[in-house]
Amino acid sequence: MSLSSSSKSSNLADRMKVLLSTGDGADIHFLVGENDGKKLFRAHKHILKLVSNVFEAMFRYDDQNGKNEAHSAEQSKAVEIPDVEPQAFKVMLSFSYADDLSELSGDNAMAVLCAGENFGRETKGNEVAPPATGHSQAVLLNNQTLYISGQTGIAAGSTNVVPGGARAEAKQAMTNIGEILTYAGSSFKHVINCNIMVADMSDFQAVNETIKNFFTEDTYPARSFFQVVKLPKSAYVMIDVVAIVQGQS
Repeated sequence: MSLSSSSKSSNLADRMKVLLSTGDGADIHFLVGENDGKKLFRAHKHILKLVSNVFEAMFRYDDQNGKNEAHSAEQSKAVEIPDVEPQAFKVMLSFSYADDLSELSGDNAMAVLCAGENFGRETKGNEVAPPATGHSQAVLLNNQTLYISGQTGIAAGSTNVVPGGARAEAKQAMTNIGEILTYAGSSFKHVINCNIMVADMSDFQAVNETIKNFFTEDTYPARSFFQVVKLPKSAYVMIDVVAIVQGQS
């Protein structure tokens, strides 16, 4: 008897994407969002337990209390998550299953970050960059993706932006980012996205030239550059980045 070749992809990541998309064998449902924007997601407990301490604790509690005995995911009440945007939750699931960030964008990055805050992330910070007030210097999602909070031209040990205008502030902000990258085990060559906010768009050239000096031509990240009404401490520049930590080349 001959065996025909399988039509399934030989790539594990592709198979995991299909598993998430079809929900085949799913044993947990999530109802994410609020009001008319709610969306139902089907997932697999064993996979989520591997990537999130929060999910691991949640499912262990359910198991210990016998909530899952003789119940399929279709019969069980969905876990409601009203404080997370459905698209952000979808991106988080895609990354958890298949390291897939194809739907991550500047529009949803902060929402994805907030989802990571809720479902098991590690914060990163050091004493070389200015301490964060009311938030983390950076958040490491799934031990792979580093989201660094907006950095201004404030040097460690100071409470004011450096003198010299937008160019000097951009250099200091990037220096702060470099320190956080190093502390987290990454570097500028692993930065994949950079958002630049300025108080005056006429500073575009000076700021852009300064930031480019921290990268090589073959490692330029995706970038957004926009003017805002006002920045903290009346700064001229604020910069945030996303970088890869695990699997560096």
